[in-house]
Amino acid sequence: MNEKTKGGDAPGGAETGASKPRLLIVEDDLRSSSALATLFRHLGFEIACAATVAEGTRLLQWNPSFMLLDLMLPDGNGKLILQQVRATNMPVRVAVTTGVDDSLLMSEVSALNPDAMYRKPLDLDKISRWLMRS
Repeated sequence: MNEKTKGGDAPGGAETGASKPRLLIVEDDLRSSSALATLFRHLGFEIACAATVAEGTRLLQWNPSFMLLDLMLPDGNGKLILQQVRATNMPVRVAVTTGVDDSLLMSEVSALNPDAMYRKPLDLDKISRWLMRS
């Protein structure tokens, strides 16, 4: 379920604009996704949203600069998207966002070298600082 941003005609309803950094938000909770999109759009990011592994994988063709990646998605694990990013050496800075306490899964995700990992509930100030300094 993609969020359509106003005026968007890029994949996933992303806004177009050459100079803005692109942020792909992969989050199945619509309220969270919408809030994150609104916040980071106001901070100057172009936004695309995906709610599933399939949508997130498809939106990699949009060439985002950054990705906020939830692990637990309706059609699988967000780890699959991170695996694809790393296997193809895409220049995407990935922050994993999760509420999962599974130590084996977290170890597997850590081995894929995400650029940042954040526990839910999210600290938006920390995420904003990470995005702005990257």
